[in-house]
Amino acid sequence: MSKFVNDFFAVFRSKGFDVLLTFGVAIIYARVLGPEGNGLLAGVLIYPAIFISFATLGLRQAAVYFVGNDVKSTETIFSSVITVWLVTSTFSVIACIYILKYIAGSSYTPLMIALAVGAIPFNIFIDYASGILLGKDKVKDFATITWLPSLFRFLGAVLFVWIMGLGVAGALIAPMIAMIVMSGVMIYYLNKYISFNYTFDFKAIKSMISLGIVYSIALFVINLNYKVDQMLLEYLSTSYELGIYEKGVGMVEKVWQIPMLLGTIIFAGSANAKDSKLYSLKVAKLLRVSILACFFILLGIGLVAPFLVTLFYGQEFFDSALVIQLLAPGVLFMVFFKVLNMDLAGRGKPWLSLIAMVPAVLVNISLNIYLIPEYGADGVAVASTISYTVAAFIFLFVYIKGTRLTFTEILTYRKDDFLIIMKKIRKNIK
Repeated sequence: MSKFVNDFFAVFRSKGFDVLLTFGVAIIYARVLGPEGNGLLAGVLIYPAIFISFATLGLRQAAVYFVGNDVKSTETIFSSVITVWLVTSTFSVIACIYILKYIAGSSYTPLMIALAVGAIPFNIFIDYASGILLGKDKVKDFATITWLPSLFRFLGAVLFVWIMGLGVAGALIAPMIAMIVMSGVMIYYLNKYISFNYTFDFKAIKSMISLGIVYSIALFVINLNYKVDQMLLEYLSTSYELGIYEKGVGMVEKVWQIPMLLGTIIFAGSANAKDSKLYSLKVAKLLRVSILACFFILLGIGLVAPFLVTLFYGQEFFDSALVIQLLAPGVLFMVFFKVLNMDLAGRGKPWLSLIAMVPAVLVNISLNIYLIPEYGADGVAVASTISYTVAAFIFLFVYIKGTRLTFTEILTYRKDDFLIIMKKIRKNIK
């Protein structure tokens, strides 16, 4: 238990830095670029994000499972990762350039497209390579470096957007530099645990892709549920509405960092867990803590949303306050999915998430098409909340069936739910 809690707080500190730095970047973009500039930036990054989520092919999750269970040597797994990375990166860059240039519209300059897609190979590499660290249960090492991209994005936002005034292009330079530097850092850490000698093992590649593709499809559908609303908003409305929605969703979804930091630990621990039911009970405990913490944070953000939006982003983004308030209930319900899915995915059962996410995506698309023309960003927020709620309740039943836990075991609060965390906090204070 002590390692689990220590890993939890290591990731917590990392996520804390990440949230603060990401929020700083959002403030700079809002103040300098305005709603339309933010909408343009969000639009050009939608398709690279979708391609990255699919092109990863679930290899990070597959690497966690293969390394954690000693299916193949770490060197063989890493060689396989590099081989697949070369293929998927090339395909993703070419396909994304085509979509942004010929399908997405004429709003994006060649420089914007080049910068947006230029970071794709580095994003994919970092995703693949991090699976090696998590598979070896090096959660602390992973936590030590995961906040660094946000640091470089923040420094880049200050330099290229605020000081040099390069606009949307400047906002795209910083993420690319961050991913390049992060790739180098990841290689440095991997050298501590593996001696890299490239070997081509077709069977290893096939096995990893066979498992990983299931993770990839599941991750793609999950990300599609988060991004499809922005894609439809860009197509059916204006850059202004997309910018308003992007800032609202960006603020309220920061709350997901609470279960997300748990997710990193849950996934790595589940892949190495000896008693899966005992571990699921531990996950349920962390879920209950997350739900309560997220409820109070979301309640506070919702009550003061107009003040927060104008304070940090300016009066131009006042309409984002209602987006935050409409999204808050859905974000809370989605905590169920965020935490519980990591446990089942860590056991090699990522396909179970599709039972909840496919209906949720269909609901999201249908409601967005109906609501966006009349309500714009507010309609997207309502559609997303309904979609998140549908996904959460369906997946709760899936998790109960998959783990054989009861509603009571998952949702009933107990006296010891907070004791371990409070003990750790007191120890850190001392």
